[in-house]
Amino acid sequence: MTSAVSLCNLALTRIGAQTINDLNEASSAARHCSALYAPTRDALLQSQAWRFARARQVLAELQLEMGERPSEWAHVYALPVDCLTPLYIEPSGRAVMAGRGAQSLWPDETGTLPVTLRPAQATPDFEVRAGRRILSDQPEATLIYTARIEDPTRFDPLFVEALSWRLAADLASALKGDPRRRQEALREALTVTNAARAADAAAATIRDDYDAAWIRAR
Repeated sequence: MTSAVSLCNLALTRIGAQTINDLNEASSAARHCSALYAPTRDALLQSQAWRFARARQVLAELQLEMGERPSEWAHVYALPVDCLTPLYIEPSGRAVMAGRGAQSLWPDETGTLPVTLRPAQATPDFEVRAGRRILSDQPEATLIYTARIEDPTRFDPLFVEALSWRLAADLASALKGDPRRRQEALREALTVTNAARAADAAAATIRDDYDAAWIRAR
C-alpha cells in the first residue's frame, strides 16, 4: 500500500540512499523527507488538474461589513481548506460531472436530451484574493477545484512515479550533494510527469467517448 514513507523510500532508493522506517525517526534522510514530502506533493498536484484530485464543494459565503466587500463582485466566499487550485464555478442549478477539463452533462429544459457544456460556457468569472477568498457574481456558488490529497492511496500510479522522482531530485542535493544525480532525477521526473499528464488526459477522453455513446444510445 502506498504511503508517505514508501514514496520517500522509493525516492531514496533512486539516489542510492538509505531508506527509512518513519518520517519522525532520528536520521538525516527522515528529516529531509519530512521537510520535502508535503511541499513537493502539493506542487505536483497544482501543476495539473488531475482527475483523481478533483473535488466539489458548496462555498461558504463570508459575512463582511460594507467597507470590506469589494464593489465589483456580488459575493465573497471562503476557499475550501483543501483547495490548491480553483478550476471553475458551476452554473447555478446545474449538477456538473467530472469530464475533460470542466466538461459536464445534464438534461436540458425538456428533461430529455443531455447538453454538453464546455468550461468557457459554464464558468462565471471569479477572482481569488489574499486571505483565501474567492469572489464571484454567482449566488450560492459551488466550486470545482484541485484538492490537496493527503492520502497517498488515492494517487494514480504514474503520479506516484512522478512524485518519487521529484523527491529524488531534491534529496540528491540535500543528502548527496550530487548535482549530476539531481539532474538525472529531474530528467526522469519530467519524463514520468509528462506520461502521467498524458494518461490523465487520455482517461478523460475515454470518459467523453463513453458519454457520447451513451447519449447516442438514448
